[in-house]
Amino acid sequence: MLKVANFDYKGLNAQGKSVKGSLVANSRDAAVTILQQQGLTPMQVTEQKKVAQAQSKVGSKEVKAKPSIFVSNQLTSKQLTLITRQLATLINAHLPVNEALHVLVNQTRKKNVRAVLLTIQQQINDGQSLATAMAMASSSFTQAYTATIAAGEKSGQLGPVLQRLADYSQVMQQTRSRIQIALIYPAIIALVSLAVISLLVVYVVPQVAEVIVSMDQELPAITKGLIGLSQFLQDKLLIILLAGLGIALLYSMLMRHAGVRMLVHRFWLSVPGLSHLIKTYLAARFCKTLAMLYDSGNPIVDAVESAKAVVQNDYMAHHIEQARQQIHEGKGFLSAFSKRPVLPLLALHLIASGQANGQLATMLDKAANDLEQQLQNTITAMLALIEPLMMLVMGGIVLVIVMAVMVPILDMNQLMM
Repeated sequence: MLKVANFDYKGLNAQGKSVKGSLVANSRDAAVTILQQQGLTPMQVTEQKKVAQAQSKVGSKEVKAKPSIFVSNQLTSKQLTLITRQLATLINAHLPVNEALHVLVNQTRKKNVRAVLLTIQQQINDGQSLATAMAMASSSFTQAYTATIAAGEKSGQLGPVLQRLADYSQVMQQTRSRIQIALIYPAIIALVSLAVISLLVVYVVPQVAEVIVSMDQELPAITKGLIGLSQFLQDKLLIILLAGLGIALLYSMLMRHAGVRMLVHRFWLSVPGLSHLIKTYLAARFCKTLAMLYDSGNPIVDAVESAKAVVQNDYMAHHIEQARQQIHEGKGFLSAFSKRPVLPLLALHLIASGQANGQLATMLDKAANDLEQQLQNTITAMLALIEPLMMLVMGGIVLVIVMAVMVPILDMNQLMM
C-alpha cells in the first residue's frame, strides 16, 4: 500500500479571490499540481498528517500494494523513461489509458514499478485524470512531469506529449550520465591517492619513526612535523571521524530549514569556478523543461511555475518565481529574467527573440542544447587541468613524506662516514 498525506492549502481562484481547504496527495508537489489543475493558484500548501493508504485494483480483483517499507514507490530515471515511452507507444496505438496501464502492469516484473502502475490504475478507476493519478502514485512524477501530462490530456494529444516527455527524460538522463562519467576518473585518482597517503602517514611513518628517533640525533623540522602529524592522527583519528560525521549530520539538519538552505544555495552560486558550472547545469535543465512544458500546451506562466521545480537551488528558484510574477503582469521574458542569476545573457536574448517571433519553444530548446554543450566543454577543460594538478599535488605530498624519512637517514650515513 502506498501512503499519502493530507495537505491544507490557501490560494487564489480565477477571479483572484482567496480560497482555502484541504486535499489528499502523495507529496507537496502533487498537491500543488492538483490545485493548478483545478484552476487555483497555490499560495501556501502545508502537510497536515498522514491519513490514508492507496490501494489498487485490476478488474474486479483487488490488488493491494505492499507497505512502502517493503516496496518503494520511487522510480529510477531509467524506469521512469521506460514507462513513459511504453505508455506513449500504447496510447499512440489508440489503446485507452486504462488498458495501456493494464498491459504495462502485466508485463513488468519490478515490484516498485508494478505498485506504482497499480496505484495509477486505481486512481483512474476512481475518476482521476492520468496526471492527478500519477502525482498521487509517486513523487517520481514531478510537478513538471504531471503538468505536461495534464496539458496533453487537455489538448487531446496525450500520446505525442508522452512521446515528447519520454525523449526529454532520456536526454536529461544522458546529460547526468555524461557528467557522472566525466567525474569518475578524477574521483578515483583522489580516493586512491588519499588512501596511499593515509597508509603512509598512519602505518608506515610510525614504524620508520621508531628507527629514526633511536638514532639519538637532531631531527630536521620536516621530520619532526611528519612524526607529530602521524602521532596526532593515530591518537585522534576516531575523534576526527566522529567530528566529521557530526558535522555532516548537523549540515543535513540545518539544510531542512528554508532560511539556511537559501543562504547555502546562494553561497554555492558565489564560489568562483563552481558557480558557473552550477548555473549552467541548472539553466540548461530549466530551459529544456520549460520548452517541453510550453510546447505541450501549457501557458507560459504555468510552464515557468512547473519548470521551477527542476531547479534544485532555492536562490535561483526564488528569482524564477519573481520573474514568473513579472511575466504574469505582462512583462516580456527578457525584462523579467534580466539581471537575475538564472539565465546567461546570450541564452536570454535567444529566448526573447523566440518569444517575439512566435518560436519560444524552439529557442528554449536551442538555448538548453547550447548550455549543455557549454557545460560539457567546461567540464572537459576543467578536468584537463585538474587531473595533472591532482597528480602534481599528490606527488608533492608523497615527496615530502619520503624526504622527511630519508633526510635523517642520509645525515646519519654522512656522520658515520
